[in-house]
Amino acid sequence: MLNASEMPEMPVSSEHQFLRSEAMELFELCLTEGKPDLLMDFIEEQIVQVPPQFELLQGVADDLQQRLITLRESLFDARHRVVQTLKEGYRVDLSVLAPANALEDYHRLDLNDIMTLIGEQQLAAAEAETGSVRQLVEASLRAAAQISSDVMMTGELLDYVLDWSEALSAWSVRQAWNLDWEPPSDDLIH
Repeated sequence: MLNASEMPEMPVSSEHQFLRSEAMELFELCLTEGKPDLLMDFIEEQIVQVPPQFELLQGVADDLQQRLITLRESLFDARHRVVQTLKEGYRVDLSVLAPANALEDYHRLDLNDIMTLIGEQQLAAAEAETGSVRQLVEASLRAAAQISSDVMMTGELLDYVLDWSEALSAWSVRQAWNLDWEPPSDDLIH
């Protein structure tokens, strides 16, 4: 077994790739557990490194931003599929209750309100169709609730990483400024 001094040093880019990958694995665990603690702890470990891991923080922020975009697309798709299915299959316009510009509220819709709207717009719906429509809408709302929770946590984690990145950048600039600063000479006449 090699000890730490005998291990070959990884190039910075490989090390950063490995740490970014680890960060995203922790992010996935955070989503699964419903708590951001694992990734936050990882970020804090990287912040105290000497020198601080600016590039890593930026890379993790980029990865989280991409995941946030993907999650928002998934939320849009969950709503869109039900709206289209109801419109094409049952001539029901769900966009009255679930407009596209209120996507973040879609999962908060009440199933009974939706079923009432369906009943009003599709008076001749068969009992069997009503049951399958109820299951479709219910599954969509459950999926949207989970995706919305993931969107919220991802946004919070992204803000957390960006805040730390910005703070470390400011600290770095101050450190560089302090190193370049020379105290005034006593030879100056006031």
